[in-house]
Amino acid sequence: MNGLVFLRLGAWLFGLAAVASLWATPDLGASLPWVIQTVLGAALVLAGAEWARRAPGDRSSRYATRLLDAYLAGGWVVLTVMLLGTRWPTYKLSFLSSVYGALPSIRSLPLGFFAQGVPPNQAGGILATFVAFSLAPALRRLPPRNEPGALRRQHVVGARTLAAGGSLVVFMTGSRAALAAIMVAFAVLLIARNRHWFWATAGLAGAGAVAAALDPSLLGRVLGLFLRDETLETKLVARLDIWSSVLAGIQDHAFTGIGLGVLNEVLPARYPYKSVGLSFTVTHAHNVFLDTALTLGLPGLLAMVCLFVGMSILVFKEGMGQSPERTVAVGIMGAAIAFLVFGFTDSLSLSTPSSAFLWLWASTLPLVGKRGT
Repeated sequence: MNGLVFLRLGAWLFGLAAVASLWATPDLGASLPWVIQTVLGAALVLAGAEWARRAPGDRSSRYATRLLDAYLAGGWVVLTVMLLGTRWPTYKLSFLSSVYGALPSIRSLPLGFFAQGVPPNQAGGILATFVAFSLAPALRRLPPRNEPGALRRQHVVGARTLAAGGSLVVFMTGSRAALAAIMVAFAVLLIARNRHWFWATAGLAGAGAVAAALDPSLLGRVLGLFLRDETLETKLVARLDIWSSVLAGIQDHAFTGIGLGVLNEVLPARYPYKSVGLSFTVTHAHNVFLDTALTLGLPGLLAMVCLFVGMSILVFKEGMGQSPERTVAVGIMGAAIAFLVFGFTDSLSLSTPSSAFLWLWASTLPLVGKRGT
C-alpha cells in the first residue's frame, strides 16, 4: 500500500467536498474563508506528495534537520502565545487563580484576534499537538557530539524542555481532552520505540480499570478536578445532546454537508438541542469526525480517514530510527495522534484557524516519510 496515494486521495476529496459545500451553506460569506483555507491546505498536501514522488530519496535527510528546527521553534512560539493569550479557566482550576493573575497578557494589544483570548480548550488542543511532536526527539538517547547521521544534542535537550513546559501549560488550560491526547501519543511513541512498553502500558491501564471498578466514583473525582462549574454527568449529557443534533444534520445533508463555519446558525434552528439550550454557543460538533461529516458531508469524512491512513502508512512502514528524518516523521505522527485523540470529544475544527496545523503536518510528512509502496 502506498501512503502517498491515500494522501492524494484525501486531499482531492477535501478540496472537492469544500467546494461542493458552498451549494449547501446558508451563509456564503461565513463559509467562504474556511473553504479557501481547506482548498489551500489540500493543495499544500498535494504539492508535498508530488515533491516527495519526484525528489531523490537522499534529499529527505537534507531537509529533515531544518524541519525539526522549524517545528521545535514553532512549538516554543505556540507555547508563548498560549501562555500569554489564553482565556484562563479559573472556573476549572481555581487554585491556579493567583498564577493566572500574575501572568502577563497580550489580550490588551490592539489586535482583534487576541482581544477575546484563545479559548482554553483550543489552546490546549493546539499545544498538545506540538508537545506530541516534541516527544519523538525527546525520547531519543542523548547522542554524542558530532555523531554523523544522528540528532544533535540541542534537538534532544530542546525537545525535552518543550515537552515538559508545554505539558505544564496544557494542564493550566484545564483541557482533559488535550492532556489525554498527550498521554496517548506518549504511550504510542513509547510502544513504537520498544514493544516491551506495551505490557507496562497495558498493566497501568488494567490497574486503573480495576481501581475504577472497585471505586466507581474514582474516575469522576479525578476528572472533576477540571470541572468546577458543572458536574461530569452534565458535561456528558451536553456532549450527547450536541452529537444527537449533529447526527440528524448529517442524515439530511450526507453529500454536501451544511457548510463550513455555519454550525451555530444551522443546528439551533433546524436541529435544536434538548438540554444545551440556545445560550450555549456551539461552534463545532465537539468531535472532529462528526464535525467534518456535518460541515463537508460524508465525502469530507472519507477524506479525513484517507489523510490519516496515508500518514500512518508513511510512518509505520519504515519504523523508528535515530536519523533526523525518521524522528521528524514519527513526531508528525505523534502530532496526528494527539489531533485525533483531542478530536474525539473536542475538535480543532476545519472552521477555525487551528486546522491549519493539520495541513502543515500532512503536507510535510511526505518530505521525510517512506516513498515506496
